[in-house]
Amino acid sequence: MAYFQQKFNVNILEEFQEPFASLAKEGWAHIEPDQIRLTRDGLLRVDSLLPRFFEPEHQNIRYT
Repeated sequence: MAYFQQKFNVNILEEFQEPFASLAKEGWAHIEPDQIRLTRDGLLRVDSLLPRFFEPEHQNIRYT
């Protein structure tokens, strides 16, 4: 989290509060004071979890 704060001046927990909360609630991630960690199951399906972080106009678009 510190990396993004320093590089982009963005608090990613504030910017992406809803997606991170849903990942934690569903058991795909652990939110800690200084880091966010995906669970093993979360890592195995990371590609399907990423669209939560996309802008609305880019969600549900398939690139093949």
